[in-house]
Amino acid sequence: MPRANTMRTQCSIAYLLATGLLTAACGFMPVSPTSTGAEVLENTQGAAGQRGRAFTISPDGRWLLFSLGLDMSQEFEDFTEIGRQQLDAHRLYDLWTRQAIPVRRTPEVDERLELVEVFLPVGGCWAPAPLRAFVRDPTSGGAEVEPHSEPPTWAPVSARQAPCRSPDVADVRRDTVLGAFHVGWEGKDLVIRGREKPERIYARYGPIPLIGSRVMVTELALSEDGRALAYAVERPLGSFVGNEAGFFITEDSDSGPRSLATPISTLRWGPEGWLYAKAEVVGGSDPVQGIVRWKLRAD
Repeated sequence: MPRANTMRTQCSIAYLLATGLLTAACGFMPVSPTSTGAEVLENTQGAAGQRGRAFTISPDGRWLLFSLGLDMSQEFEDFTEIGRQQLDAHRLYDLWTRQAIPVRRTPEVDERLELVEVFLPVGGCWAPAPLRAFVRDPTSGGAEVEPHSEPPTWAPVSARQAPCRSPDVADVRRDTVLGAFHVGWEGKDLVIRGREKPERIYARYGPIPLIGSRVMVTELALSEDGRALAYAVERPLGSFVGNEAGFFITEDSDSGPRSLATPISTLRWGPEGWLYAKAEVVGGSDPVQGIVRWKLRAD
């Protein structure tokens, strides 16, 4: 082989190896939630996201509502059957007993599904007094359930009655002020500074060198007192994105961000200082997502 071709081949191999390494490192390396102190909520394995949220927490902090998602390996008769399966996939999770409780359908709900034909819920939400959980399709209406009923049963409600609107996450476009923190970009770097003391930098995340685009924020969750922030970031590589990495900071933190899990989504604060999220609870070649929580606040 001519020397020029040999050198070209070696350079190509070196480039591919370098690119491969960068691609493998795209985003953040996996981090198990249990390695950072998380408690895995048993019987939540398989929790699925629904347009930005994998679960919702009741106002009293006792219940979660989540979905196991659709089994896409099966065949569905029609859209009405998909609606039935969507409801049947939901579970009420009792944090006191650690049980994941199925919710039954009523004939009234089945009749409503026959009428609307298409029912694709955007996620759940809660209303107090009496305590009840909702799922809602923006055009077809929704269903509600009272968790204390025996057995928990879906009842139909109109689209206007169901209060769910859109995922309850902060949208970061350029600069966002949340509680004690300012989240924004300086060039391609994502930088989190103090709101009152901008010279104080809590965290900085740069893109992958040479070929990475601007770091993205996918989740922001502010504690009730405004002094703690949980968030998730991605490091895109061109049109590809890597794992979402979760972190936690406090206003008086001096040691930098605390790692939570990678991948992670649906960061939500619950009562008594608990932070909940969906994360990978079983790794390997066939990873499984579940709901986890950290005790991060003293309140």
